[in-house]
Amino acid sequence: MALTKLSTDVIDLSTNAGALNIPKGATSNVSLTVDYLIVAGGGGGSSDSGGGAGAGGGGLLTNVGGAALTLAVATNYTVTVGIGGSVVTNGFNSLLSGSGITTVESTGGGAGAYYTNTNNGENGGSGGGGINANGTATGTGGIASPSGQGNNGGNAYPAGVNNGNNAAGGGGGAGAVGQTAGYGDGGDGGVGLQNAITGASTYYAGGGGGGTRSSGTAGTGGLGGGGDGLTYSPYSAGTAQQGGTNTGGGGGGSRSTPTSVGGSGVIILRYPNAFTATYTAGTGGTADSEVTVGTDKYIKITAGTGTVNFSGTPITTGRPSSPTEGLMRENTTTGKMEFYDGSLWQEITDTASSYSPGLIPAANFNTVIWDGDNATSRNITALNFKPDFVWFKSRTLAASNNIIDSVRGSANRLVSDNVTIQVNQSENGYVSSFRDDGFVLQQGSSSDATYTGWYETNQSGQKYVAWCWRAPDAFSHSASGSQLASTGKSNQAAGFSIVSFSSQSSGIGTVKHNLGGIPELIIIKTTGVADSWRIYNSSLGADKQMELDSTLAANSAPNQWNNTDPTDTVFTLGSDNAGSYDFISYCFKSIPGYSKIGFYVGNGSTTGPQIYTGFKPAWLMNKPTTSGYWYILDNKRNTSNPRNTGLFPNDSIAEITDTNYNVDFNNTGFQPKNNTIGFNNLGVTYIYMAFAE
Repeated sequence: MALTKLSTDVIDLSTNAGALNIPKGATSNVSLTVDYLIVAGGGGGSSDSGGGAGAGGGGLLTNVGGAALTLAVATNYTVTVGIGGSVVTNGFNSLLSGSGITTVESTGGGAGAYYTNTNNGENGGSGGGGINANGTATGTGGIASPSGQGNNGGNAYPAGVNNGNNAAGGGGGAGAVGQTAGYGDGGDGGVGLQNAITGASTYYAGGGGGGTRSSGTAGTGGLGGGGDGLTYSPYSAGTAQQGGTNTGGGGGGSRSTPTSVGGSGVIILRYPNAFTATYTAGTGGTADSEVTVGTDKYIKITAGTGTVNFSGTPITTGRPSSPTEGLMRENTTTGKMEFYDGSLWQEITDTASSYSPGLIPAANFNTVIWDGDNATSRNITALNFKPDFVWFKSRTLAASNNIIDSVRGSANRLVSDNVTIQVNQSENGYVSSFRDDGFVLQQGSSSDATYTGWYETNQSGQKYVAWCWRAPDAFSHSASGSQLASTGKSNQAAGFSIVSFSSQSSGIGTVKHNLGGIPELIIIKTTGVADSWRIYNSSLGADKQMELDSTLAANSAPNQWNNTDPTDTVFTLGSDNAGSYDFISYCFKSIPGYSKIGFYVGNGSTTGPQIYTGFKPAWLMNKPTTSGYWYILDNKRNTSNPRNTGLFPNDSIAEITDTNYNVDFNNTGFQPKNNTIGFNNLGVTYIYMAFAE
């Protein structure tokens, strides 16, 4: 009988043309699809005896969050960035044009009103504010024209009155209309729009604030570079603020000699990092260097006219759109073999370079259960290792999910079902120390008849569970640039680390995680400030987060992780974490034969999809990425299938056994045997983490 011969880039068992060729290719096809943000120059603010009107922000056009623009390599695309308008002059347009695409052109912001233009603000991307010069009819705000790029300017106050209470309207912004002036007070500029095309959410195209005739309060410029208006008292004091550079913000209005020009516009293009953009400057043209953000790059054009030309090779060898069950292929993106199981692509994990056949699951993770006995102190000794991370809970009482670790100290607990701060030595019972084979329970100080000193840990007649992980290797890292100082413990062979750090005071920061690979799941929590548990999951990406203490769906949060996926050395903290807060983090990566972090899509059947992990699970945590509970199942509280006794990381309620939670643990993974929202609603995506028995 003839032998089957195999031949791929990484396997060569063949020396003849009759070999079986296993297909290979990338995870996904990649073409030159481009997101854009095109902001025109903001209008110039005005100076007038009626207070001086704020100018409109530049028109803003973007396809971020919508259909990407498909461009061609080796083709010149013209880009022009509009300058801000000078005093009482509209801003200038910004545009992207070229062969094969419809020109995308944003319109300059409308200037603030001047008495020679009948008191009305100029039309533009967003309209300029109106004025009331010398008691004539109230000027109206300019109109956003063409529509869809901004908002109207605000009206002046009041009509037909010439006194010290005259004030001008604010310019419109990309996100809101300019405010109508009040009794002596200038209108605020309309707020701009936030856009995260660079990975950081930033406002663009705010309207300028309206000025006052006398001593009222001038309008504030809208977020997105809008210049503040000027309070004119005394008459000779100050100038209104200009619009922000490369924001398209409108200039502020004043009664004094005007200098409030509009802010210049900007063009930002974002594209897959398989491609490189080359900018060639024309008249006055300038652009920043390319910046890499996760799997993309972006280029920012900041002034003048020029061309952008892309180089690179599109990837056309992605996974087939309609694979047959059992299809095996070499994934050139991951460097691993994979097969299609009928619903998902699964890695053939034994081919991974990180496979560790000597790793004993029960020596790195295990579940312990016990019955309470009211002992003042009690040793829990069912482990084969000294734990460093312990998550424990009463199974039969409505008591919190307690989380402790050896980095913060065993007596310092956080609770996963609440945003509360760290507590030392809980009055309802705590873990006083870790042992080589477990941990020590200690009675708390409470004398309450219901919430006793044993309530959380060891009350007679009640049942308890602890899930325990090992991380024996201590580490520390000093601060360096944006890298934050950190300490912690890790178990690289088992894909787990604990990291303690203080966040950056402002901006972004990075944290060394010592995981020995790229984290697929990161859980972080402030210890001294009440705030939610934030979760990064690699299947969702760095622009989203989930919350361990909440049933909320996965939500957009580009400033949580700075829209930057972790590397094999660090994870990134966005500006949402700034403030020098103390944090603890728990980082996980999949280890073949021991742990698996992944996702699946529900099929809505009581015979759910077979989820391949490569081992028989001992513990499973999952959640729908839509609104819904977190669930934990394990093989100690249910020793046979179906595993259907749930505990809930986001809720302190006692465990519940319910057929709606039915899940089978099998030799190669798990299978939901229900069609409920918790595990298997049709079309719902679920994330999970599992550990082997």
